[in-house]
Amino acid sequence: MIAPESSLHPLRFILPKSTLRGKGIEGFIRSLLDHIAIGIVILGPEMEILWMNKNFRDAFPHIDPSTRPLCYKSFYSPPRDRICDYCPAKKAFETGRVHTAWTERCSNGRLYHLVASPIKNKDGRVVSVIETAIDITEQREAERVAAEVRHDWEETFDGITDMITIHDRDFNILLANRAAKEILKLPELGLNKVIKCFNYYHGKECPPEGCPSCECLKTGKPATFEMFEPHLGRYIEIRAMPRFDERGQLVGLIHIVRDITDRKKAEEDRAWLFNEIMNAKAQWEMTFDNASEIILLVDKDFRIIKCNRSFAELTGVPIKELVGQRCTDFLPFNPDELKTSDRIIRREVRTEKGIWLYLSFYTIRDESGDLLHHIIIGTDVTELKETQQKLHASERELKKRVDELERFYRITIDREARMRELKMQIRRLNEEIKRLKMVEA
Repeated sequence: MIAPESSLHPLRFILPKSTLRGKGIEGFIRSLLDHIAIGIVILGPEMEILWMNKNFRDAFPHIDPSTRPLCYKSFYSPPRDRICDYCPAKKAFETGRVHTAWTERCSNGRLYHLVASPIKNKDGRVVSVIETAIDITEQREAERVAAEVRHDWEETFDGITDMITIHDRDFNILLANRAAKEILKLPELGLNKVIKCFNYYHGKECPPEGCPSCECLKTGKPATFEMFEPHLGRYIEIRAMPRFDERGQLVGLIHIVRDITDRKKAEEDRAWLFNEIMNAKAQWEMTFDNASEIILLVDKDFRIIKCNRSFAELTGVPIKELVGQRCTDFLPFNPDELKTSDRIIRREVRTEKGIWLYLSFYTIRDESGDLLHHIIIGTDVTELKETQQKLHASERELKKRVDELERFYRITIDREARMRELKMQIRRLNEEIKRLKMVEA
């Protein structure tokens, strides 16, 4: 503590005595310090506030420097009971050198960047410290927001499953997200590192010929293309977008690369399945149209949706004209029987033209059980029916013949029995005559 000097005006610690002799110069310096747009405070060895410029007096109107209040009790709310751990003024007193620090939030809600410069007397002893305070509240808030935005961006960037790489004009990968690092097996990225994209994307020592991405560096236009990359063993979709600086100069590319191997396999499987379906459909259509049986697909009102050539030939009506007509106009059956049954129903019917058909009815319903349509399959059994009828007639004729033969057999048997009996009677009479003759003799 240096009482004689501390009682002087604080500017005496800053200005040489020759300058202080001129009150005009002192006033000029005071005015200059008061109009500087940063806070200035002069502190004594005990951290007492000796002087504050207008910027700081306006920022902390409750502080009266004439009472020599302690800074750590004055600038914070609630007041602190000891010097701040980061205090640059304390360090300036101890070391005699300039120190800097960032304050915590002060009583006025602001944050400051402090620069504490020691003020020495003629013996080189630090007698006070002049501390400048720059309000960095908005800057720190902006830095905080920027840090959060950067963190969120990095998290988002690394969380994207597509590979993302940023390249310069010389094909060097400058930045890559986690997916790209893992799939391409990239080394640690950094400034002045030579990490050529064609080495890691294509396993080549130079840009591949005809690469659409490389063309972007010439045209300055984005490109999207798909390819199978043997080096990665994957189908990939590459979107290459040119990068421009603030002067509009092309400085590199952004690659967004998606692994479409599964999609390609699914597309190939779908194409194969489609071909199989088309082949099956063609075979079915061929079978449908060339089947000797009649085949109809009818809706729930028994209107024809589709029919084959055999049915058209049966009716004598072209297929196009049959579609939309009720099948009951051509086939005699009871439709009400089909509406209430889910069983396969089979019926023999005879058309108006005298053709016998053996019909099978199939009812198709959706998942909720609502009737969608019926399938009707019919076989022409006219020849069979005629054969059956002939067979029945033959059976009747045969039965008649058999009955006649049986009657004839019975008559024959009866006649033969009577003949045997007559022969026996004749033999007995002959024996009796013979006996009588012998008696007479």
